[in-house]
Amino acid sequence: MRVLAIDPGFGRCGLAIIEGDATHPELIFSTCIETKSSTDFSLRLLEVGNTITQAIKDYQPEQIAIEELY
Repeated sequence: MRVLAIDPGFGRCGLAIIEGDATHPELIFSTCIETKSSTDFSLRLLEVGNTITQAIKDYQPEQIAIEELY
């Protein structure tokens, strides 16, 4: 199984693609999307969205996991 994992944030958003199962996970891809606080919020969201969309196209995950923002 291939999973897209997202650790959300406004300034920094973690993104990873993990393949395998609970006993043999393998990290396929990871990045930290960093946006500047001086940039308009809508443009920051656009950058995060574009990066996630590209990761989905490139790696075609079967599942998604998103950490709760608290």
